[in-house]
This record gives sequence, C-alpha cells and structure tokens, in this order.
Amino acid sequence: MKNTKFFAGIVMVFMSLYMLFQAVTAHLATNAMIAGIIFLVAGIAYVATKDMDNLTGDIAGLVLNLIGWFMTMSIPTVSLFGVFALIMAVVLFGLTLMLNSGNSALAK
Repeated sequence: MKNTKFFAGIVMVFMSLYMLFQAVTAHLATNAMIAGIIFLVAGIAYVATKDMDNLTGDIAGLVLNLIGWFMTMSIPTVSLFGVFALIMAVVLFGLTLMLNSGNSALAK
C-alpha cells in the first residue's frame, strides 16, 4: 500500500501542477487555480502519509478531492481532472479500509 499511495500522490502533484499551469495560461476561473492547489495539498498528504496504516491520510485526501471535484464541475477544461482525482481518492480509501479490516481477503 505504501507504493500505491506514493504513486497516487506523485500523480496528484503532477496533475495539480498541470492544472495550475493551464489555469494561468488560459486565464481560467479562480476555481481552477484553487482546485489545483487543493489537489496539490491532497497529493502531498498522500505522499506524507504513505507509511501510515490508519485512515488519516486517506480521509484527508478524500475530503480534499471531493472539494476539488465540486470546484471543477463547472469548468469543462478541468472537470476531467476532478473526476479522475475523486475516483483515485475513493479507490485508495476503499483499499485502505479493506486492508485495515481484519477479516478481509486482501489482508491475508
């Protein structure tokens, strides 16, 4: 799970930097810039909490990506990034939740 969270965090950081670059060069709405910063923070949270087995980093990433997704829904050029980030956050949260439960098949 460490490598998965690290990879997801790096992908989120690169995605957020691309979003910020696109928002600045295309003069997009302020929501795109704020969502890019939120995705950057979520990516850093995933990388920083990759060694933890609890759900702290995953809950933070899920909440941040949910907020970012709501902010990008109205901007067509970056809405795909919001959907991708939300799917990644839900999958990581679900995987960590399944691995932390004692009777799951993935934990064995």
